[in-house]
Amino acid sequence: MPQQPAADTAPPPASDSARGGAAANPFETLLASRWMVWAGAVALALGGIFLVRYSIEQGLLGPVQRVFCGLLLGLGLSLAGEWLRRRPLLRPMAALRPEYVPAAVTGAGLASLFATVWAAHALYGLIGPLPAFVIMAAIAGATIVLALLHGAAFALFGALAGYLVPVLVSSANPSPWGLFPYLALLTGACLLLVRDRGWTRLSWVAMTAALLWALA
Repeated sequence: MPQQPAADTAPPPASDSARGGAAANPFETLLASRWMVWAGAVALALGGIFLVRYSIEQGLLGPVQRVFCGLLLGLGLSLAGEWLRRRPLLRPMAALRPEYVPAAVTGAGLASLFATVWAAHALYGLIGPLPAFVIMAAIAGATIVLALLHGAAFALFGALAGYLVPVLVSSANPSPWGLFPYLALLTGACLLLVRDRGWTRLSWVAMTAALLWALA
């Protein structure tokens, strides 16, 4: 008997639209899932700053009320980010990679807290150098610890904030006995994260900042 020709089992070629969608998918995913979400977080933090600035220009709030509102905003955003991290977001937001949303909201809250404490010390004189240093260093340290939950961006922000604390908080009698143990602890925490997570950029930031402080 003559053999029947084998059936063509090769899959049909993908259409041009499908190939174009696959090619554009990585860029669209990166744009929608990461950068747009973090841009929204920056816009949220800047919105709070400009709102406080407007209240200052209009004379609506005094220094104590401004600091209180800033702390309330920062704590509210931080708690909202943690709530979003523990709860799944709506299904229509799945395409936006919602795991970036809690990190962005929490980061905006921590940035607001950091800026508010600095303003309470440097602009309004409501707290002294030592309490401001301790609180701002604690916020930077908490940001580095939260990097274990939210990713490398938190570690970079926490490291930069931590190394800037001695610059932002001025003192009439600066003590190297307190400064250099603090810098050593901060650098050690960053390097532990580098060892655990392999974040190379964090190691460059930490070592460069530590070297600059040693030269200064």
